[in-house]
Amino acid sequence: MSLLDASESAVLRMIENGELLFAFDLALQPSRARKRELRILPQSLEAYQAGCKRPLEWGHVERMLLPGAEGTVLSVELERVLNVSQSHLQHLLSRKELLLCTRGRRGRGGSARVWRHSAAAFLRRRRWPVAVAET
Repeated sequence: MSLLDASESAVLRMIENGELLFAFDLALQPSRARKRELRILPQSLEAYQAGCKRPLEWGHVERMLLPGAEGTVLSVELERVLNVSQSHLQHLLSRKELLLCTRGRRGRGGSARVWRHSAAAFLRRRRWPVAVAET
């Protein structure tokens, strides 16, 4: 809201009208939540502010959010990408919203690994207001 100098309702309208293309609802239970936990892709904001009419494509967005070629992504990377706390991510994992490959352990380099395909599917499911035909 601060970057756009707009109210919450104005930002929601921008998302609903397709002016901000990539927003995700990260609420633990979106169907039962009292409010949305929206995160907007920074590049969507940049494109909007620059007046760019060419939409971002899902494949490009997925590579930005989940870089690399491995089949897994570290939980700490997902926390950063999704802008959520460790406990929020743990709740998403326990609800099977994301699929765990290996459990984490304490200490340096002890992050859990999440299957990349489950992270990509999660983002597609949680795109708000609705997932548009992906390219």
